[in-house]
Amino acid sequence: MNNEKDQDEDLYSGLALSKEVDEAVFPILITILKREKIQYCQEFSQDLNQWAIENITKRQKIYHCIIKNRCSMLKKKRRILREQQMFSTKLKLMNLTQRITLQMNTKKLKKISSQKYHGIRRLQNYQNFYSPYSL
Repeated sequence: MNNEKDQDEDLYSGLALSKEVDEAVFPILITILKREKIQYCQEFSQDLNQWAIENITKRQKIYHCIIKNRCSMLKKKRRILREQQMFSTKLKLMNLTQRITLQMNTKKLKKISSQKYHGIRRLQNYQNFYSPYSL
């Protein structure tokens, strides 16, 4: 019985060296150590630290992959958006050029039709003025 108390005290002193272990966890760790017959707390602590480091590196790799995937997804979305904007500007430019050419053509047609109308009227006036039958 006295031997177990000495072992518990040794385990407590060994575990007290690690700063990250909460005091409520000490009894649980001691039972795990007894069950697995681990006598050196330092070795157990190193195993825990190694396990924690491995978990941290795994998490960092996962986060890195997630961030990488998100960045690539954002790049794709940005490229698609840029293509859509370029397409819409092309459509706007095409519409604008079509409107301008339509306006220019209608102006030309109006000018030509007015010239023909006035030309015909002048011709009629000329014919009426110089016509022998116009009296």
